[in-house]
Amino acid sequence: MSSWTTQPIFDSLGLIGLVAILFVLTTLLVVPQSTQLTQRRRRTLIGLRLVAAAVLVLALLRPTHVVTLQQPAAATLAILLDGSRSMTLPAGGTKSRWQSQNEVWQRIAPMLDSGDPTLKTAVYEYSSDLSPLDPATGAVDAFLQAQPDGKQTDLAAALRDTITRAAGSPLAGIVLIGDGTQTADIDIGPQAVAQTLASLEVPLWTVPIGPSQDTSAARDVAIDGMPDQFSVFAKNLFQVTATLSAQGLDNRSIPLRLMLTNAQGETEEIAQREIVAQGGDDDQRIAIELPAPAPGNYRLDLIAEPQDGEILTDNNRQTAFLDVRDGGGRVLYLEGQPRPEQLFLRRSIAASADFELTFEWIERIGDGKNWPVDLGTAFDPDRYDIYILGDLDSQALGEKQLQALRQRIDEGAGLLTLGGFHSFDAGGYGSSPLADVLPVKTSPDRRQAFGQPPDRQLQIEGSVPIQITRPHPINQLVSGGPQQAAWDRLRPLKGANRLLGPKPIPGVEVLLESPSEEPLLVIGDFGNGRCAAFAGDSTWQWWRQGQREAHQRFWRQVLLWLMRRELASPDQIVLQMDRRRFAADIEVQFQASIGGEADDSPERKLTVQVIDADDKAIDVPVAKSDAQAGGATTWTGKLPELPDGMYRLRAVDTTAGSKIEPKELAFQVASIDRELSRPVADIAQMQQLAQVTSEVGGRSIPPDQIESLRELIAQNRQRSVSPVVQQWRLGDEPISGWLTMLIFGGLLTSDWVLRKRWGMV
Repeated sequence: MSSWTTQPIFDSLGLIGLVAILFVLTTLLVVPQSTQLTQRRRRTLIGLRLVAAAVLVLALLRPTHVVTLQQPAAATLAILLDGSRSMTLPAGGTKSRWQSQNEVWQRIAPMLDSGDPTLKTAVYEYSSDLSPLDPATGAVDAFLQAQPDGKQTDLAAALRDTITRAAGSPLAGIVLIGDGTQTADIDIGPQAVAQTLASLEVPLWTVPIGPSQDTSAARDVAIDGMPDQFSVFAKNLFQVTATLSAQGLDNRSIPLRLMLTNAQGETEEIAQREIVAQGGDDDQRIAIELPAPAPGNYRLDLIAEPQDGEILTDNNRQTAFLDVRDGGGRVLYLEGQPRPEQLFLRRSIAASADFELTFEWIERIGDGKNWPVDLGTAFDPDRYDIYILGDLDSQALGEKQLQALRQRIDEGAGLLTLGGFHSFDAGGYGSSPLADVLPVKTSPDRRQAFGQPPDRQLQIEGSVPIQITRPHPINQLVSGGPQQAAWDRLRPLKGANRLLGPKPIPGVEVLLESPSEEPLLVIGDFGNGRCAAFAGDSTWQWWRQGQREAHQRFWRQVLLWLMRRELASPDQIVLQMDRRRFAADIEVQFQASIGGEADDSPERKLTVQVIDADDKAIDVPVAKSDAQAGGATTWTGKLPELPDGMYRLRAVDTTAGSKIEPKELAFQVASIDRELSRPVADIAQMQQLAQVTSEVGGRSIPPDQIESLRELIAQNRQRSVSPVVQQWRLGDEPISGWLTMLIFGGLLTSDWVLRKRWGMV
């Protein structure tokens, strides 16, 4: 569409009209007077002046020609090529996904020369990040002629970075080519980025490459999710868990075998299972419960038998490590309040290799209508070695279960009771079957009512420093030296239960008390078992003030005493690893520590080595940290880069005269390649990503229909058409300005020349 208009100088038609009138009147009224001026010559001069006036008026009016064109806005079309290792897997038939992607590119490349000067093309390759490829320099062809080596695929980052790189230039669309597998760990998934594209009105065209789940090429069995290590006590039951994933194996029975290998390399089958695949993408949880073997270090291998038509079998097995300890204590901790004390006490118990902790929080719902809570077999003979009662009212367990707990203590189990607003007499234990089990006096009249402020007669308020009454294996926080000084370094308790005092019977002892001689820790025997009553509930402060080792040592010694193991030597190497099954490119830290009397040597030395399957040893550097009071000397280090295989991490105390036994942990550097672990392309994800942008033209395109992409791009360009106004105005460019000036000047010059020739000048 085009039109003519004027843009008068000073935006005033009246002014230009006045100038035109004055010019015409001057031309007509100011008539040249000369005897040589004939009528014809007069008309010629007037005509020249009128034409000059017309040119001047035309220049003042500035005539303008406006043309409105409909054309697409300038934009960029982004094409993303998958450069991850999963593209080396089959695409179906005899081709790899990499070859299929190459063919797709060869068919897309001619479309890029569309003749649209407003459409630019940007090509990228993506895996864990996004990198540009310039077709003009042959970078795309070189990329496709090489082999993909991307270690992981991050679709979200690829799409997000494409948006970022296009900042300042609108995107005409994104063509995402690949198998759709997202193998990188991410916080925000590709679906969220696709929604951003939809909000920006940018269509996403996906080209999924690879076999879908309903093809024979998608047959696969994989074992995943098996913990990398188990630590149990001899004769205890433990459970091996994992996930079996099966694709393309509808209703097929998959045999599973669990193999156990001891330190001497002897292997035996310890369990079998048959799992029936349910069809499609089927994930089934596996749980195999077994009794722990004799104490020692073992390797577990869970193996799924390879199935006909499987392309990958490396993912059919997974390895874990089993450490079986002798004489460990099984601890049941029952708590009624989610308070800091229970959190840090659980941490200290879990930090010791001597205990296996089970925690139960028994919540009071409403007015206690859910009480008593049935704990099943918790009080069966030989089920647990130690029971811990936190801030838990006696009604939560009920008469029957408390009687069963009393029986367990009489048989030889240990009982630890902790302070709280509903502990001891305040929790009704003075009238319960545990009244004669506890080493402290009780009274049924000292009850704390629910919903009422704490009874001051039942509580010691304010700061409560701890004092030792007599030496005992429980209250020894340092190896030698004054013990009270070690306790004085710990923060006082924030209040405590006011106990009526120790029972006046043989075997009952007060080990800790307040400055006013209020008992804080009382121990005693009951039948074949032992009981400890601790009035406080704020030892968690010790951990927070940096005295974690003292906190761990104190509670470990309490539990060992309850198990009659207070004379056991703590002098041993404790070796821990971040993980025991990992890929070669994962950084793994380890920690070795020596506790107890062994810490008295300031020159204590520890050597750490990695030993491979051929018994070749590699020394590993370690950094030593000095022991804190009552704590352990610790060495930390990082494993070196290692090829795939089985290894042992060995720590040896090389201090002269040391009798501490070496410690070893087996571990596996596994070929854990998430890019190659599953042969199935995630076609559904590619389709879903395109569907998110369907309202703005997004679509998923099979590779054999890639020619339709040309039409989709053209349709999208038509939707992005916007009016473009082109304007020409007299005098704006040099040609029209100079031409107008020359015409005007030529007319005036002609007037002067004629008058001179006619003798008028």
